[in-house]
Amino acid sequence: MARIITSEDDVPDGWVRIADLTDSSTDAKILSDAHTNGELDAVKLIRTTSEIRTGPVWVDAVAARALLSRCQAKRDAGTRPEPAEGQSIDVTQYEAMRTLQRIETAMLRIAEAAEAMATRPG
Repeated sequence: MARIITSEDDVPDGWVRIADLTDSSTDAKILSDAHTNGELDAVKLIRTTSEIRTGPVWVDAVAARALLSRCQAKRDAGTRPEPAEGQSIDVTQYEAMRTLQRIETAMLRIAEAAEAMATRPG
């Protein structure tokens, strides 16, 4: 759940509005669900009672991008890439690409964890 703030000055450094992070409604929904479920830290600006449901939400940019990357990797994992015209992709190349995607996802998770540890107070 997002922590409530009453001023944009209270937004932590390095955090960005979900609306500024992505143009994709699917990605925005993923981020919204993640912060609602407590999987992603967020702050929500509420200056009046009418903004309780509509106030802008900021999230940690690094963590949000890592989450979106993991979600995209899961979506991509089930689809075999189309070869460019005049080329073919054999099974070995396809498996190598999937392995690289998994490595990228793991590296993003490591970066996210390192960032979280580095910014943790105390």
